[in-house]
Amino acid sequence: MSIIAKHLLWVSVVGKNMRMMRGLTLLELVIALAIFGILLAMAVPMFQSLTGSSAAHEAADRLLQDVQWAQGQAVQRNMSFTLNLNGTDCGNSLWAVKNKSGTVVRCMSQTDFSATYPQVVTTLGNLSANTALTINSLGMVSPIAGSLLVRFSTAAASKTWTLTLLPTGRCEIS
Repeated sequence: MSIIAKHLLWVSVVGKNMRMMRGLTLLELVIALAIFGILLAMAVPMFQSLTGSSAAHEAADRLLQDVQWAQGQAVQRNMSFTLNLNGTDCGNSLWAVKNKSGTVVRCMSQTDFSATYPQVVTTLGNLSANTALTINSLGMVSPIAGSLLVRFSTAAASKTWTLTLLPTGRCEIS
């Protein structure tokens, strides 16, 4: 058999095989969709946990930003600011920052918090209603004996973010 004949025979065999392998069978498609569905079912709870943890961290970060803003303003303006926790300054507030004259300059109400972070639960430790912390012109916080812990968590997320506020004015999220 000549080289040309062998080549033509090979092309005809490969061509027939390629025509037979053009698409997927219904069984292959069903199996692929079943595997995709199983993977998706496993991924959804993990994604919900991740977004819940992210929302709790964002809520803790929002309080941290307000505290740091008040500290910066207190030092810059050489005047004290007040951080009210569990107060009534802007409706039913989780926290509010007031300047020396008592004007609310930053605030997070329960309603706004629930609308922004619907799945986040806040625990302000064993604080009574309307707990006031003074941030002096040096950025230090009083009265705090030890440290103030504010916890942010969700039912879906296993992670709890804690904002720690020390009398020295240092605050961090862990």
